[in-house]
Amino acid sequence: PFEQPVPTALAPNDVCVLYLRGALFFASAHSLEGMLPPASSARNSVVVLVLRETNELGSTLIRFLERYAGDLSKSGGKLVLASVSDSLYGQLERTGLVHRLGEDSVHRRQAAMGASLNEAVVEARAWIERNTQGRETAINSIQL
Repeated sequence: PFEQPVPTALAPNDVCVLYLRGALFFASAHSLEGMLPPASSARNSVVVLVLRETNELGSTLIRFLERYAGDLSKSGGKLVLASVSDSLYGQLERTGLVHRLGEDSVHRRQAAMGASLNEAVVEARAWIERNTQGRETAINSIQL
């Protein structure tokens, strides 16, 4: 993966990795919505959000992630979360987001830096592979 500007659209059969930093509460939900690639452009694309530095999300942001995941799904894409701390995982379980995304789409933080992201990318590629029957996939990495 390599860093580049956030794409204005998701490429078909693509894995787009986005690193989220800082406090993610009410005000940041609106900002984040404006920064993410539009879900309507997802055509067998996976957006991986890396939450390594996040231990809690505000309820507004959780609802936004639910909506974004639903919009990605309607367009043929998928949302995957990586580097999720134990406390954040518990919050996402209590709110039902783990269930709605699927346990295979929420990757817990691991001691080895990057291990959770690697698992998420492998899962994303496998999901694309199952849906494309072998067409090439790309990975782009962006830091927000």
